[in-house]
Amino acid sequence: MTDVALSAGAGFVVILAGKIMLMPGMPAASRAHDIDVDADGNVIGVY
Repeated sequence: MTDVALSAGAGFVVILAGKIMLMPGMPAASRAHDIDVDADGNVIGVY
């Protein structure tokens, strides 16, 4: 089986052939930027 998918956000065409699995896209800003440690040593920003 062969299929074609448009990845408009990335700006390219993806050709799918056989039993291929795709990974989801990454967000524009990583959630790691929201994680911090306060003055008492507590991790904040992890939900």
